[in-house]
Amino acid sequence: MTHERGAKGYCIRGCVRVCTRFSGGVCTRVCIRFVARMACAAFICLAFAVLLDATPALAGPACHTRTGVQAALGSHGSLDAGQTRIETSSSGGLSCQRAGVVVHDKDWVRLVLDSNDGGVLRNRETGDVLPFRVYAGKDRSLPLTVGVPLELTRQSWLGTAGGVDMPLYISTQPRQGVGVAAGTYSATLFVRWFWQICPGTLAAGGCMASAGWDKSQGLMGQCLTDRICQGVQSWGAGEVAAIDVNLTVQAQCEMSTPDLSFGSAPLASEFAQARGQLRVRCTKGASYSVGMDPGRHPEGAVRRMSNGAEYLAYQLYKSNVEMDRWGHQGSERRRSNEAELNADALDGVTPQVFQYRGAILPDWPSPPAGAYVDHVVVDVQF
Repeated sequence: MTHERGAKGYCIRGCVRVCTRFSGGVCTRVCIRFVARMACAAFICLAFAVLLDATPALAGPACHTRTGVQAALGSHGSLDAGQTRIETSSSGGLSCQRAGVVVHDKDWVRLVLDSNDGGVLRNRETGDVLPFRVYAGKDRSLPLTVGVPLELTRQSWLGTAGGVDMPLYISTQPRQGVGVAAGTYSATLFVRWFWQICPGTLAAGGCMASAGWDKSQGLMGQCLTDRICQGVQSWGAGEVAAIDVNLTVQAQCEMSTPDLSFGSAPLASEFAQARGQLRVRCTKGASYSVGMDPGRHPEGAVRRMSNGAEYLAYQLYKSNVEMDRWGHQGSERRRSNEAELNADALDGVTPQVFQYRGAILPDWPSPPAGAYVDHVVVDVQF
């Protein structure tokens, strides 16, 4: 293999003969500029000669944009969605196909987020919104801003053949102190893609695909020929992809149920009453009811604590003053608007506080000394 020195670098005669396969018998001189040592350029030329024979022709363009791409954030409880980021990855709407490989070279890619529905996922029924951001990189890197171009062109030492779907990453941005109603939340993204991509083998700026570089609408490359490009002169109009983002928010509740202690006394009739409270927080706008089951050792409507085979009778009442039993069915349950505190604050953020009272029943026999325990299940229906 011989070399000639020219105004633009070194010309390698061995490469010229290979190029004739793709130029209809017309020999095109391919010049490779040496950046480091001559051995490096010789390796690149050899790679050209070996790989060109394995580059099949592609039917149609290498890249295309799509509409109707679905980005699903899944289904989550309202309390989780209101305080924790929900993230997903999705196709960015640009799909490309390469029938060859890349050897120390690059394609040119740029994108612009044309619109993002105001940066919020919207519940069309309730009007509630949940902010979100779009990123071109993993781990919330390379954030996209409407109208601001983002360059994704990268140098590659070695790339493989096959399909590539340019990804985007979506993350919700919960707002502290703002509740989220149940329902379906959605937004549509319009992403404008620009590209100059070689659909075949690419090395040292030379694209060996039979049709040369694949370019988005209106793009003008900085090209010596239709196969040798060094950059982009004008990005043109680009081509638009549409991505539908969806999130399902389900009704959800959480509650705090501290233990209730009666202390100690020698006789059942000498126990003081005990007072407690429950805290319940549910989905924004969702009313609910709270029930307490009979415990593990009931006798009729009477609850009982146990110590082996011995029992201590007691009862739980709906408030600190009333004598209404707090049960788990029908009218014995307590509704959200009956809470002593924050009864009307169904905002998904403020908890309702329910006060209650426990009393050892003095008319029942006093059992032997010991520690008496019962387990009562508290449930929320919404």
